[in-house]
Amino acid sequence: MTIIRLTMLAVLLSTSVASAGCEDSKAFFANEKPLPQKADQEIEVEVQESHEGGAYFIYLGTNKTPQRIIRMDFGLTGRLLTKLTIGAPNDIMISVTKQSYNVPFTEPGSMTVREETDFYFFCDGKLVDEPTADPASDYAKAAKQAAEIFITSPEIATQMKATKIMPLTLK
Repeated sequence: MTIIRLTMLAVLLSTSVASAGCEDSKAFFANEKPLPQKADQEIEVEVQESHEGGAYFIYLGTNKTPQRIIRMDFGLTGRLLTKLTIGAPNDIMISVTKQSYNVPFTEPGSMTVREETDFYFFCDGKLVDEPTADPASDYAKAAKQAAEIFITSPEIATQMKATKIMPLTLK
């Protein structure tokens, strides 16, 4: 991660999240830590977004409950990574990263050439909106769609219950 990107995120976090009562977001800093080489659990997705399938990768925190859950949807020309990071039951961050390949992954020389990430913060179960966002904004709709990936997935229901996160208010 570049220093500029990290600085921009820190500014967003300090202005948006602090004003919402989640000072010193642990989710933000936990999200920046490198992932272990192997997930504690891997679960195949039941409802696939493409023929290439997808999987949930679950990483446990020091208290042996899920701290990060990543859904990875594979595709011929890219992949989608949706990551839930839990700092505390009231401190949650979801990031959605779209990776595009230069050619389909089945061809020699395929590599990621574009990566775009959106971040959504939840404090006390509520979405911390961009300063000008309203409930009908594209930002709020995208946050709701990202959160539903975890909230409504039967294949990880047990793991989600173990997180003890606050119910998320989706506008």
